[in-house]
Amino acid sequence: MKAPGKHKYEEERLLKLRFYQMLESDISQEFDDIVNIVKQICGVPIAFLSIVADETQHIKSCVGLEKCESPRDISFCGHTILEEDGFLEIKDTGKDERFSDNPFVCNAPNIRYYFGATLISPDGYPLGTLCAVDTKPNALSEEQKQSVITLSKKIMTCLDVKLMNDDLLTLLSRVRKEIIHRKQKEKELKAALEESQAAKDKLAYLSIVASETDNPVIITDAHGRMEYVNTAFTTMTGYSKEEAIGKSPGKLLQGEETTAEQVEAFRKGLESGESFVQQIINYTKTGDKYWVLCAITPVYNEQGLLSKYISLEREITKEKEQELAMQRAKEKAEEGMKIKDQFLSNMSHEIRTPMNGIIGLTNLLKEEHLTDYQNHLINSIDQSANILLRLINDILDLSKINAEKISFEKKTFNLRALLNNLEQTFSIIAREKGIDFQVFMSSNTPDEVVGDPTRLNQILMNLINNALKFTERGFVRIEVSKKNGLADTNSIHFKVVDTGIGISESKQQSVFAEFVQADDHITRKYGGTGLGLTIAKKLVEKMGGSLYLHSIVGEGSTFSFDINFEKPDIVKRKLINEPEIESTSPSALKILVAEDNEINQLVAVKALEKMGHKVQVAQDGQEALLLHEKEHFDVILMDVQMPNMNGLDATREIRKMEDPVKSNVMIIAMTASALQSDLEKCLESGMNAHVSKPFKLSDLQKQLSEIHRKRTYFSISA
Repeated sequence: MKAPGKHKYEEERLLKLRFYQMLESDISQEFDDIVNIVKQICGVPIAFLSIVADETQHIKSCVGLEKCESPRDISFCGHTILEEDGFLEIKDTGKDERFSDNPFVCNAPNIRYYFGATLISPDGYPLGTLCAVDTKPNALSEEQKQSVITLSKKIMTCLDVKLMNDDLLTLLSRVRKEIIHRKQKEKELKAALEESQAAKDKLAYLSIVASETDNPVIITDAHGRMEYVNTAFTTMTGYSKEEAIGKSPGKLLQGEETTAEQVEAFRKGLESGESFVQQIINYTKTGDKYWVLCAITPVYNEQGLLSKYISLEREITKEKEQELAMQRAKEKAEEGMKIKDQFLSNMSHEIRTPMNGIIGLTNLLKEEHLTDYQNHLINSIDQSANILLRLINDILDLSKINAEKISFEKKTFNLRALLNNLEQTFSIIAREKGIDFQVFMSSNTPDEVVGDPTRLNQILMNLINNALKFTERGFVRIEVSKKNGLADTNSIHFKVVDTGIGISESKQQSVFAEFVQADDHITRKYGGTGLGLTIAKKLVEKMGGSLYLHSIVGEGSTFSFDINFEKPDIVKRKLINEPEIESTSPSALKILVAEDNEINQLVAVKALEKMGHKVQVAQDGQEALLLHEKEHFDVILMDVQMPNMNGLDATREIRKMEDPVKSNVMIIAMTASALQSDLEKCLESGMNAHVSKPFKLSDLQKQLSEIHRKRTYFSISA
């Protein structure tokens, strides 16, 4: 471990710390919001604001960490304030000789990533740091780094304003004492003369103090006309004192881009009769625009009447430009996310629509009397279509995870039953490859836990599929055991072990990257997109764990992770493996299929007729609306995207019909989108349920049975 040295202007730096009174005062409440913003922007578990004193580091505000003091010799921030660039980033502390054996790395809080932006005073002295910390190696984007640096400057701006306010209070106290002193000395003077002289003295004292500050100062009378401006004001604005005195600051300095909202905020602040701080756009004499932060305080005379306003100002043009740039970048990113979501929705629709035809027709052909060779061809088509469907679902899942739009359930489920289902599913595939598939669950592992069974199943399926793909002999095994956890949780350890080809140490980190496999040879030989492990890793991390890999080339690989599940008695019990009430087969229904794609019409009609239902077809939403007005239908299968009138608008029009029988008809959306936002639109339009294309015949039959029996909303998807 390498201790940080002293700053080349250490004595001046410490004097500046005392000047800002940062060590003595408690500033945590003032900056807790900024520290929380750093945590959210950077996506890290820990963020804090620290001050670097002579021998110690003081944590003044933090999230994810206890406030504390620590020796400067072992502090990360001691190194940061020495950086000429004003920031320090350590992507992996375990690989940096300065920090690899640091107590904060080896022990709690186990810092593995650090980014610190220096708090720099206006005259260039480093006082402390604003930090983002992770417990695993990481790397911030340039935009995230710049955001933290900008926020560190915001902190210094707040400290400057606080200091100016403190100076103003001291100044007013001195003036008040001086006025009282003069009144005591000059009792013989008349009251009017005393008040006049006190006002002159007050302005004189204020002028003396204001002339010594580097920030612009304006003193106005009670009507807002300038009585005094200091040299810093004339330097910043270009107006001489003679040009300013007697004029309103607003009329002299405001311009084209000074907004009505800014002016109104000033008016309300002045009317409040109290001190306030406000930002505004002003203009110099030559027409140059600048942003200024004004701290304005009213001054009252001995009779309690308003006599003056004092405005201490600070130019913040650079900070506002950075703030506006960040806002534009945020808006651009949000617009990009909308475009991306729309693209994914369109892509899902354009691919799933023909996929529905392929899989639907394949399933219909399986019902026919085929030769062995024809069965082989049909099964190959079905297998290829399902591989493509899995790829589409993987891309959509990855997009939702990256956009933070994925949600997690919390309900009681049977872990043993989930593992048994996996064993039944994958044992057949393993036998076809000539390898063993094994599931071991320790005796101390609880059968029932509380969490998200769907996401856990997805993680394990991705890991098992990966293991089976790269294992030609031996076995693939799932091992599940209970670890010692907290009193109200079950910490479960999962391992997926295989005797496959293994992964070289140099490639082990890259296999978790999106669309990446160990090398091109593996991609050509085994196929795949390289998304399965990426999704598994991200889901494990979203559930509070970490996915680990141990592998030896030629011997096999082990993927492991821990997840903390709540115990079943903490939440209301809701088992997902309870026996379902068997749905009765619906009697023949009269069904309207609104679908513009001819192949999907054929699939839907043939499937429904096989179930014994009567079917009629509409080419779009407008035709469906006309047919429903003329005839009675028990159920409408409504495609969402159709020409002339889409399925959402058609549903809304149906719900407006005066006939309650027709307006309350059961409507099932047939959507080729798997995005949650699109499914929510279906429900909001008035649809009762949805099936995602491509759908299985058994799923559609079950949906119709449930609607016939209960008329409630169920959501099913392939």
